[in-house]
Amino acid sequence: MAKVFISWSGKSTPSFCVAERICEALKLVFHNNEFFFSDHIQKGTFGVQQIFENLSEAKVGIFCVTKANILKPWLNFEAGAITCAVLKNSGCAMPLLIDITKDDFALSASPLAKFQATCLNDTSDMLRMMNDIAKATGADISEKDMEKYYHRLVEPELAEIDINVTEEPTINQSFVTTTFVTDELTKDAKKLLKALYNDYAAERSLGSSISEAADFNDIDEICRLSSMSVDDIRELFDTLSNLGYLKYDSDDNFNMVFGKLTDKGIKYGEDNFYEPTYIILLREIIKQYNSRKAYVPSDRFKNFSSDDFSVLKSKGYIDMTKYLNGNFVVKPTDSGIAEIVMRDE
Repeated sequence: MAKVFISWSGKSTPSFCVAERICEALKLVFHNNEFFFSDHIQKGTFGVQQIFENLSEAKVGIFCVTKANILKPWLNFEAGAITCAVLKNSGCAMPLLIDITKDDFALSASPLAKFQATCLNDTSDMLRMMNDIAKATGADISEKDMEKYYHRLVEPELAEIDINVTEEPTINQSFVTTTFVTDELTKDAKKLLKALYNDYAAERSLGSSISEAADFNDIDEICRLSSMSVDDIRELFDTLSNLGYLKYDSDDNFNMVFGKLTDKGIKYGEDNFYEPTYIILLREIIKQYNSRKAYVPSDRFKNFSSDDFSVLKSKGYIDMTKYLNGNFVVKPTDSGIAEIVMRDE
């Protein structure tokens, strides 16, 4: 039995109303699947834990997106978590757009924007989404039958939803221009600069001088940090260099790079990408855990204070187990991994 996770943000909003109705309607169509809608959490239980358990098991995640909630922390927190889950489970994440166009959604800062979106008011789009759910969950339903189920079971439920419920927006119609058009950096240039700055901040936390930490030369490491290809980085290096954020020299094949973040690049990172030391520690824990697939000894993180570990523990971002000699081992939790996924979007 495959699990479908339905996410929303804001009680008594169009996002909640659509999530509630779509959950009930899809249950009638995919009756062999299990649906999780966070309003169904049992009283007296730890809600966040239930959400994580269901996220980790989901084959499909449906996110009910509006102009008002597109940048809300909780929706995007769940988005980051389910991104990890669906990739692990070979599933899919499906943003369901309620009152926002696909063009505006694609240009938004939401981590969900990288997924193929569906418009609630487009019947053919909704049918494609339902057929994709069938494929992801292994439901044996033909496209002809799916169309019949949609008109008989889903459309009547959606028709009762009032998507004009008053909701204070997080963004307005000008959010695309404000976020992207007026900034001198493109989205990809920001992504690369953030990767370089995060590496700089990590080096600084380990005691390197400003000058030492600002240097970079390993193109493979830059590709890994930014999830970009060498060709992408070559072009963006030129852009960032022309804007004064970094300086670099390379050989003809771009295999060896000698570069440095400039004062302007570091200042931009401090103003826009600042991360507290406990987040830098969390990144390092995740990195070492992924290479070991096991708890990591605390003595590998001697440059971080015990306060950083305490913060991560209090936020539920790591699990810690003590040795008999007073040392301990750590590993990231699902919520810790989700936090980094969200920050990297």
